[in-house]
Amino acid sequence: MEILAVHHHCESFSLSDADDVVLLGPCVHNSGGIANSEAILHIKHNDPRTSRISLNIARLNRRALKRLGIILRNNTSLEEIELISNQRRRFAELWPLVGLQTNDRLKHLAFNFVPLGGPVAGGPDVVSSLVKALATFLTDNPSLETLSLQNGFLGPPEIAFISRWLAARPSNTLVALDLSSNSIVEDGSFEGCHLDELVAAVRRNRRMRRLDLGGNQIGSAGVASLRALLADEDSNLEHLDLTCNLVKADDAVSLIEALVRNKKLKTLDLRANGWIRHDGWARILRRTLQLVCTGHALSNAADSNMTLSSLSFPFGDPHHEEHSEALPRPDEFDQGPNDRAYFDRALGGRDATLLRASFEANHGPGSDASKARKKVVMRHVLGDLDLGQEIAVAGTMPRVLSWIGRGEYNSRCPSLVLDAIFRVVRAKPDLCSRGRSL
Repeated sequence: MEILAVHHHCESFSLSDADDVVLLGPCVHNSGGIANSEAILHIKHNDPRTSRISLNIARLNRRALKRLGIILRNNTSLEEIELISNQRRRFAELWPLVGLQTNDRLKHLAFNFVPLGGPVAGGPDVVSSLVKALATFLTDNPSLETLSLQNGFLGPPEIAFISRWLAARPSNTLVALDLSSNSIVEDGSFEGCHLDELVAAVRRNRRMRRLDLGGNQIGSAGVASLRALLADEDSNLEHLDLTCNLVKADDAVSLIEALVRNKKLKTLDLRANGWIRHDGWARILRRTLQLVCTGHALSNAADSNMTLSSLSFPFGDPHHEEHSEALPRPDEFDQGPNDRAYFDRALGGRDATLLRASFEANHGPGSDASKARKKVVMRHVLGDLDLGQEIAVAGTMPRVLSWIGRGEYNSRCPSLVLDAIFRVVRAKPDLCSRGRSL
């Protein structure tokens, strides 16, 4: 890949400590409890006591931005920087970013409401100098672990450009990428609104665990790209956020189906996708149940997905009928009087219970074998397991009885457990005749 040369110079000029405090002190948004003035001086003098800082650059004039760029260029102690601009101010040159181009120690970089993208002279496919400066930083920094570009006015050309540079990084250190609330518009006029180049970058960065794409108007074309990522058995992605997009029920089902061989993804967040209605959620949840608790036969248990443990779900909210809340943990399905009712209506009481139990098993500790055992027990407790002839295999019946007897469900519903054991014994009475031992 051709190396991009971005020629910017932070003009050097010296100021006293007092002048720097006056010039830059107002932009300190959060310095971890240290006084603003002290934090500025720590950064200026490379004091390791300040390793993280949040700066509101909307409060700085052009001279102050240049000065901040010079200070950041010379600092080797900062590991985490957040740059905020709570105004829609366009920066002709983002000097702090220019200063960071030579920083090779930074691990966490976040932009929030900083307009990196947007219309520039030359047409819709031309990216801004700020995006080019960011690309240079991404290439040269060998330590970066998390990158957040929220609300950056980044469209398909900028996303594709940044993706190419992420894929070209010589060091594989990136763990989390947040591109939420940008402008990846699902529009036929943009050939690049698919996410193929972004997916290629994620695949190249094998350490990446989290990808946030919420609030980007991503639809079927983007989902097709992401489906290929989720179907990749070598993908290490654990969390994918697609909230507030244009994902339809068919799109969501296709993503679930792509997880058949995926052994890493834990959370797929689909909340607030307005195209998904009640019947669509019912289809999504039924397909999810088939994924995480495969089949009704004993032999199918090991084929289930053992990692996916959280979906978003459109729970009722007293303040807004269409509001939906994410489910970060399976045990939060039961919170609120309307949650279980909606869930049970979508799947039916038995299947809803089985999906909750499967999510809980996947979320908990233990090997895949122990998770499979929990799902076998729950299916049988609910009367939904086909024992078939497998129960007659030597040693199988005692093991199933043991799973039920010592399972976590025996303290929750002892009568169901006794009934489950009875049904196992009744299914094969010949195995319980005289001379046979359980």
